[in-house]
Amino acid sequence: MTKNLWPDFDIGQMPLSPKQIIEEAGAGLEEKTNGLVRFSYEGVVVQVNTVELTYALYSRKLQFHFPFLQVKFGITSHYPVTIVADKLPDMEAADEDNLIESLAKIFNAPSTIKTVQQLMALSKQ
Repeated sequence: MTKNLWPDFDIGQMPLSPKQIIEEAGAGLEEKTNGLVRFSYEGVVVQVNTVELTYALYSRKLQFHFPFLQVKFGITSHYPVTIVADKLPDMEAADEDNLIESLAKIFNAPSTIKTVQQLMALSKQ
């Protein structure tokens, strides 16, 4: 058998992927809502050189996934990232900093706040 010809890979030296950034940014929702609503990864579709991720706002008590966010980017070139959020105009992030800024705008948008508050109210009943 031939020796393993693959080089050693060090994932620790890789830049964060848009998926990691989005999930880290969204993780705080559950804490902010006292466990009533969380930011939930729903799935991925991979086509040729494109990744499309879907996220929801999830209420465990209601057993309900509210479709909230779709993100699209390239497999080999992660930027630009196209972001489609509920009730907001589509956005495009050119780099990691711009992605974080875009997520902050989406998470703090009045329509997002209203949706989260409505899910919280329903979850408390």
